[in-house]
Amino acid sequence: MILVGFLAVDPWGFDRFGPLRFALLSTLGFAVVWFGLVRSPAVPLPRTIRFGATLLSLGFVVSALSAEDRWHALVGTPDRHLGLLTWLLFAGLFVVAARHVHQSPAATTALLRTITVATLGVGLYSIAEILEVGTLDQDFANDRIGGPWGQPAFLGAAMTLGIPLSIAHAREEVGVARVLSTVAASVGVIALLSSQSRAAWVGLGLVAIALLVLRWPEFRAALGPRRASIAAGVGVGVVLMVAIFTPAGARLWSLSDITDGVVAGRVDEWQVGLRALADSGTFGVLGHGPENYRVVFGEHVDQAYVMDHGRDTFTDRAHNTVLDVALAGGLVAATGWLLVTGTIAVRAVERLRRGSWTDAAFSAALLAYLLNGLFLFPLAEADPVFWIVAGTFLARTMPRPPTAGDDSSPPLVGAVAGGLALATAIAMAAAGVLDVAADHRIRSAASTESANSALEHADAARRLRPDSIRYHFAAARIAASQPNGAGVDGALERLADGLRWSAADPALRHEETLVLINEARRTVEPDDVTAALLPLTELDRRDPNHPEGQQRYGIALALDGQTALAIEQFEHAAYMTPTRPEALLNLAFVHLGNDDLAAAEAAVRRAWRIAPDDDRVRRLVAELDIDVPSSS
Repeated sequence: MILVGFLAVDPWGFDRFGPLRFALLSTLGFAVVWFGLVRSPAVPLPRTIRFGATLLSLGFVVSALSAEDRWHALVGTPDRHLGLLTWLLFAGLFVVAARHVHQSPAATTALLRTITVATLGVGLYSIAEILEVGTLDQDFANDRIGGPWGQPAFLGAAMTLGIPLSIAHAREEVGVARVLSTVAASVGVIALLSSQSRAAWVGLGLVAIALLVLRWPEFRAALGPRRASIAAGVGVGVVLMVAIFTPAGARLWSLSDITDGVVAGRVDEWQVGLRALADSGTFGVLGHGPENYRVVFGEHVDQAYVMDHGRDTFTDRAHNTVLDVALAGGLVAATGWLLVTGTIAVRAVERLRRGSWTDAAFSAALLAYLLNGLFLFPLAEADPVFWIVAGTFLARTMPRPPTAGDDSSPPLVGAVAGGLALATAIAMAAAGVLDVAADHRIRSAASTESANSALEHADAARRLRPDSIRYHFAAARIAASQPNGAGVDGALERLADGLRWSAADPALRHEETLVLINEARRTVEPDDVTAALLPLTELDRRDPNHPEGQQRYGIALALDGQTALAIEQFEHAAYMTPTRPEALLNLAFVHLGNDDLAAAEAAVRRAWRIAPDDDRVRRLVAELDIDVPSSS
């Protein structure tokens, strides 16, 4: 399962990093939970963890059942997969790992060996990506490396686990095994640096510094005072060289800009998340439900955020694990999360200071991952490994060995939970096979030159997984691309199918308004204009600070003759996009339609100041014969 989580890539899929990995992870994960609950004896978990897990489960279950988008709160979205089922998987893996290691301490070695092999594979994959071997390339921003996840932040998070545990395995092994473990840790470091994931750097860096400070006497005793000092000096020198002379250093230094950099951006995101949490209807006690932040984000984002960060993507995470847990399960779940992870963290700090070196490596991995999560969010791709490592670490550090009377849950409870886990594993296997097949169909749709054939493939994907809004969205896009509005009805029909599964999904709603406004602009028929106005009015109510939505609403209002309201919408959009001319150009066209040449010229001049080299602005300047300064 760990190998799958780290290395599963589908080279024949449209999304080669998603469907296959989650299909295998979820199937194997629930099968592991079933087998572990049935075969391994229960262990007495600390009270704080039991109480925290109860709160966490209660918050998630109640919030999921009361969520606006219940289906995805239960099963997760096609992109994130982090619904209630996945949270239950995390809990099951944690418990089963603790049971298994308590029953068989030798299992720790097997875990270390597996994670080392997985880290070696990730490192080699990342190096191949750096070298652009085969179909691998650096297609993320600033040539960052995404590894087998296709996401640099995910790669960084995984390496916070892989690197320390590979080092621990190297200490335990001899000969070839030690060499391979050392190589795994080394290529893992290369992958971590190439990911340019600052959150992961901060997490591992702080833990490494803490380990060095806390155990400096042991380093001195092992190496000798002189060698230890030389090693520390060389380490500091390497870090400084990387910080000064490599792109990694420039990215790390960007953390020092707390007023207008990544730190400020994270703070802005947290402010939106806190507003959404406070407005959850229960003063934050219960959240919006797993995967439902994407639904309510537009209601709470303000104009300042949009001006600074834009709305080019549909935000679904607050980029802080505790806040994301609270948004999903409320303050009840967040309290439970803090109790569980806090108990693990306290024990990890203690073992970091005076445990065995293997325990220190486990502690370093867990603490680094938790620190990384303060700037990221829970990951269906990496969190399963974290919870397996956490359960293993907890079992290793139990204050007493298991005895015959240690069962902390009735056998019937374990049998029922195991049966549910097995049934879920079977369901996940079936859903996963269909999802992979559907994803391959979308790849075929994207690669064919025939519009009809592309639509057939996309519709086949929809039939395979009718509950996946991803395939309805893709099919609608393909249908809408047919010329002269021939595919409008087909696109709307496919979007309607998706909206039956997720009535408030922002991507589907925005796509629906895009199709409708394009048709209204093409025909200028009153019925088409009215058809566009209805969903745009609702979208404006639910997401009033989305510049593209505002512009579509303004166009529909202008076509309906409501020019005063249209002007308000375009001015609103222009205010939120101070470096983009589109809203100002639309504003100019409305003024021209009102025969207000002076106002139109004023809008064009504003657009010229923003984008003097934009061809659309230049054409309008020439058509209106406006005297503007040279763009040079």
